[in-house]
Parts: sequence; C-alpha cells; structure tokens
Amino acid sequence: MAGTEDHGRDTSTAAASKLHLFDTPLAEHHEFDDGSETNGLSADQTDSFQDTPQLKRHEEPTLLEIFLDLFFAANYEVFGENHHVTNHTRFQAYVGYFCLLWLTWFIVALYDVRFVTDSIFARAMRAVQLGVLVGFTVITPKFDTTDQEAQTMRTTSIILSVSRFSLAAEYFCTLWSLRRFKTVRMPLLIQASLHVASAAILLGIAFIFQEDEHSYAFMAWYFVAGFEALASLLLSNVSPTFGLTETHLMKRLTLMTVMILGASICEVAKSVVTIVKNPDAWDSRTIGHVTAAIATIYFIFLIYFDWIRSGYHLQPIRLQIWTALHFPFNLALVLLLQAVQQYVIWGKLVGQLNKALDIAYPLDDPSIINNSTTSASVAAALNHSVADFLENYPASIESTWAPSMKPSVMSPRSQTAFGQSSGAWIWGLLLTTSKSHWMALQATQKRR
Repeated sequence: MAGTEDHGRDTSTAAASKLHLFDTPLAEHHEFDDGSETNGLSADQTDSFQDTPQLKRHEEPTLLEIFLDLFFAANYEVFGENHHVTNHTRFQAYVGYFCLLWLTWFIVALYDVRFVTDSIFARAMRAVQLGVLVGFTVITPKFDTTDQEAQTMRTTSIILSVSRFSLAAEYFCTLWSLRRFKTVRMPLLIQASLHVASAAILLGIAFIFQEDEHSYAFMAWYFVAGFEALASLLLSNVSPTFGLTETHLMKRLTLMTVMILGASICEVAKSVVTIVKNPDAWDSRTIGHVTAAIATIYFIFLIYFDWIRSGYHLQPIRLQIWTALHFPFNLALVLLLQAVQQYVIWGKLVGQLNKALDIAYPLDDPSIINNSTTSASVAAALNHSVADFLENYPASIESTWAPSMKPSVMSPRSQTAFGQSSGAWIWGLLLTTSKSHWMALQATQKRR
C-alpha cells in the first residue's frame, strides 16, 4: 500500500512538472467539462464572468527573467567598451543606445512580473527576446545617429519591431487564457494592441533610411518606446489584475541596478589593468583615484539599498513614481560610472604627462644651466625616457621595436641615433608645449 501511495505521489509530481505548450497565469485552475479552465471559483462566480482572476505571484525573479537581465547587462557592457564618451557625438550615441535598450527591457519586465509562465510558448518568446538583445549587440560597433549607416539604422528598427511583435503575442496568449474574466479583457486587448501598433510603426521606419542620406526618423524610436513604457505603466491602474503592487517589480529594478553597478566595477578593474603594467606604476595619485572610484560605487550601493527591506511593497502611486524615476536614475548612473572610469585613466595620464614635461623644462637640468650640454647627452636622455615609457606601455604594433633598436642590444652610438629618431616626435611635442620655458632660458643667458 505504502509503495503504491509513493508511486502515486511520484506520478502526480511528474505530471505537475510536465512542460505544456501553453500555461495559464492563474494561481490555481480546474477544467470544465468542455476542457476550459477556471481558477477554482464557485459555479455562480464562474458563470458571471465578472470576477477578478487570482494570478500567480512570485516573490523573486524567475530564472528566465534573470537570464534576460544578464543579457541586458552584457549588452550594456559591450556598448560601453566600444563607445567611450569622449565627445558630443559619442555622448548622443551612448544615451540613445541605453534609452532604447532600457525601455525595451522595461516593457518586457512589466509583462514578466504580472503574467510570466513556464511553457513551451513562453520559452520560445523568451528566446525571441534574447535574440533581440543579441541584435542590440550586433549594431553596437556602428550605432551612431549622427553619422548614420543605413543598414545599421534599418536593423535597429527591425530589432525593435520584432521585440514588440513578440510581446504582443504573449499578451494575446494571456488574453486567451483569461478570456472568461470580463474585467481583464479590455486592458489586455489595449496592451496587446499598443504593442502591435508600436511594432508596425517601428517596422515602417526601417524603410525610411537610405544610403548616403541623413534622416531624423530615428527620433520615432524614442517617442514610440517612451510612450509604450508610460502607457503600460498607467494601464496598471485600470484593473487590479494589472496592478504592480503585489508583484516583484521592485526586485527586478533593484537587480538591474546591481548589475549596472557590477558592470561598472568590471570597467574600473579593466582601467586599472590598462594603467598599471608593473609594480612601479602604483603611485599615490593612482591609489587615490582607484580608491575613490570603488568608494563611489560602494556608497551608491549603500544609499540605494539601505531603505529596501525584504517583503516591502509601495502603494500603487508611489510605486509607479518610483518605477518611472528609475529610467533617469539608471541613465545618470551609467554616465556617472563612465565618468569615474575615465577619471581613473585621465588621472594616470596627467601624472605621466607631468613626468614627460619635466624633460622639456631646461632650467631643471644643471648641464644646460652650465652650458655644458651636448647633443649626445640630450639624445641619451630622450632615449632613456622613451625606452622607459615603451617599457611601461608596450607598443601594440610589433614593428615599433626593431630587433636592433631594443635598448638591451643597442650600442652607445646606436642609442644616440635611436634617441634622435624615435624620440623626435615626443621631443617636438615637448618643445612646442614648453615654449615659455625656452624663452625663460634665453632670458637667463642674456642676463649673463
């Protein structure tokens, strides 16, 4: 008997965990005689079709949601590596790319926190969304709305359109699952229609871009995506089923913020690897800048998470405001952390530049003051400075160092020639930037 009961429990567990083609977001369901599903309400309630469905709620993000978030973080990091904010054009591209990526992720997250299921269809649609994020990675190298490449602009429009069509299909599937509940029919239909309309507009924009022509049609990307996100957020007030209060949206947003902070730590670490090639490269300036960068990220983390407690939920209006503010917050955060990364590199660059400029100040060299300097001594000094610089920061082109020009195998005469040739460019730069210093030297000699 016991063995039979255990076998029955194992069979029921296996049946419960079986993956279906479609699944319902209802918390619990039973089948009617005609094969349709309900959530276990009484017959009178079911016949009236007026009840609010009780949906499955998750305390934590599901694995499918986390996997999507990881793809988002990877896209953001890849774009940051390829598009450093160094001028106005790159700033526009950086902000524009992040806005499209974040808003696309956000409207998918709004669906997930309310209606996410685990079925073959849901996994297929999630694969489409992951493909969309892969598409974002593909357009990364040439994404520039100022210097437009028609193929990249068309691809971007198609990617955004596919994302919306996929999301609309998921909402229509949910509408079919909840068709017996009149209170959610219209909100779901409006939401699905919104994404269909957005997808059609975005697809139409793809045909506007032409080779060797600049078009402002790309502005529609941002208007459509922004309107979608705002409308989806406001639709949460229409029906309790669309409400966000009892969902795990807060945890999704906090998880995304953590991933942005984590990606920024990786970027700072890469900057440290770039500027520190040997133990001698660690000086007080470098240590201070790296410490300040890590401390900045850590304090942002503490300030952001100190007030968030487990099981804490905001009221509907406050939650919507808190959610909407995460868009400018995350945008400001990525720009701040991009600046922190560049500040670390710039600090090291200034330190190295100061060391290089010391060569260009003749009054610091006693031999020049005493009129005992020679071209050979100047060449030797330049050779030593250039060799030290290239040792700390090796050239990326192998031919920079000819085998016979390496300091370890050079004769004194060759070192002089090397100093006169390989140091010519840096010597000319230093002489140009130190014109006032040479004028000071001439004035000193005239007084003598």
